[in-house]
This record gives sequence, C-alpha cells and structure tokens, in this order.
Amino acid sequence: MKTIKKASAIILALVLVLCTFAACSLFSPEKKLLGAWSDNAGVVGFEFKENNVVTVGANIIPGISGPTIDATYTVSKNENKQNVVTISYTLIVSVSTSYIFEVKDNVLTLTNVETGSQSVYTKAAAGAAAQQG
Repeated sequence: MKTIKKASAIILALVLVLCTFAACSLFSPEKKLLGAWSDNAGVVGFEFKENNVVTVGANIIPGISGPTIDATYTVSKNENKQNVVTISYTLIVSVSTSYIFEVKDNVLTLTNVETGSQSVYTKAAAGAAAQQG
C-alpha cells in the first residue's frame, strides 16, 4: 500500500511539473506576440510566426498591397524586466530595431527602445496584416 501511495505521489508531482511548464509556454511573451497585427490606418502590418520569422508589410497606396519583407525576431527582457522584441533584416544594409512590447487583449503596443516613439497595432486575421489592401 505504501508503494502505491508513493508511486501515485511521484506521478502526481510529475504531472504538476509538466502542467506548470505547459502553462508557462502558453502565456509566454513569445506566444502573445504570434499572429498578424495591423495599424489603425492599415498602412503597416506585422505577422509574427513561431519560427522566429516576422513578415513586415507596408501599404503606401490605399487598396493596393505594398511590399513585404521577411525578417527575423528575438524576444528578451530588458533590465527593467520589460518584454523586448528585436526585428532584424537585410536589404542593402543590415537593420536591427528593438521595441518594448506589451500585448493586452487584441492590442499590441511597440515602443522603439532608441527613440521612445510608440505604435499601436490590432490583431488581424492570419496573413491579413502583411497583405492588407
């Protein structure tokens, strides 16, 4: 009887540990960032994917889908424990820009680490943000 109780306790402890790790990954900053986001004007959009690729799109002329580029992104925390996403890409030169980000409901706020400028994006249907038109 002691052996069964001991085995049950060990199994229960393992299940709790696994559930804790699963819950942490569901609510991780990276998971909240995933998906397509668009600014209110429909000019700029991001689509963050699980493979650390972000598609960035710009629609300069209303009604016409503009150019898109695939960039890479990493998520970290700064010294103030704020979530930071760094987006990097190469066109003619390599560009890397870091933003403090916050996701509340379906709203993504990006604050440029260097300039302090802030942009707000709304969650869109998958693929819609980078291909708006």
